[in-house]
Amino acid sequence: MPTRNIDFRRVFDTLPTPFMILDRDLNIVGANQAYLDVTRTHWEDLQGRYVFEAFPESPEREEKFRDSIKRALGGEENRLDKELFAIPAEKGKRGETVDIYWNVTNTPIYDQEGRPAFCLHHALDVSREVEAERHAAVISAELDHRVKNLLAVITAIGRRTAMSSHSMEDFTERFSARIDSISRTHGLLSEGEWDGTTMEALLSNEMAPYRDDRRTRIAIEGPDVTLNPREAQSLSMTFHELATNAAKYGALSREEGALEINWTERDSDGGFRVTWREAGMKGLKAPDKSGFGSLVIEQFTKSQLGATIERKFEPTGLVCEIAIPAPREE
Repeated sequence: MPTRNIDFRRVFDTLPTPFMILDRDLNIVGANQAYLDVTRTHWEDLQGRYVFEAFPESPEREEKFRDSIKRALGGEENRLDKELFAIPAEKGKRGETVDIYWNVTNTPIYDQEGRPAFCLHHALDVSREVEAERHAAVISAELDHRVKNLLAVITAIGRRTAMSSHSMEDFTERFSARIDSISRTHGLLSEGEWDGTTMEALLSNEMAPYRDDRRTRIAIEGPDVTLNPREAQSLSMTFHELATNAAKYGALSREEGALEINWTERDSDGGFRVTWREAGMKGLKAPDKSGFGSLVIEQFTKSQLGATIERKFEPTGLVCEIAIPAPREE
């Protein structure tokens, strides 16, 4: 078969990753289309120019890149990973620049006498990879923070439940129910990638076991309010204890019982209010003593969110007003 000459210039220009060629004076003598595309430049603007005139850098960055190129021109192939590099903000326009992250390999190109004559500069934009790594690190740190908080809450719940339990069976039943409530909320937050959940979703999730009993009317209504993870975890515990008490002694314990849960929009500061209103009771009186459920309702949510809680034991049922202030810094 007849041999055909290979057009290496065309091969160079069609390579899918960015390449640039520098001479010993660090002037640009070649750049393929991928390099022009990623740096948002035209060949006419680069040809023959000193590389750091074409791409101005801070003194620190310039020194690092120049050292790497000089080493290649000295015969040493070398690599720089995840280094910031400034490129034009818009194609063909000078002045404003944006930073991207490069993985750079500088390789010597030898002349016929075997001396390094050029530097082949291979650069990959790894900005998305760097951003993904940072995002993963943030998620990992956030997860560690939340796991520690969750374990602290579980520990406190275990201790308090044990102090108020009459037997191991009593402890197991109540502790398991409280952990199950936390687990359901954790599942909601995980589904939303820990960006939060809505007030409606949280309440619907918490009240689902009681809605299976159609004898009791449960109405949940309010505007679209998104809760951050701290608010969701704290309020889920409060609603769990309110529902548990209602199932034992209040509106959820009898056929004629009714429960309405309403909330407001967030105000200009970010706070909002929740009203838990039970009805259908007769001659209800405040309990003589408070258990751990009351402690959760009155103290836990206050310490976690800075919330203000007011409970009124009206003859027809409990009314609980919860004022949640603007979200705290996580």
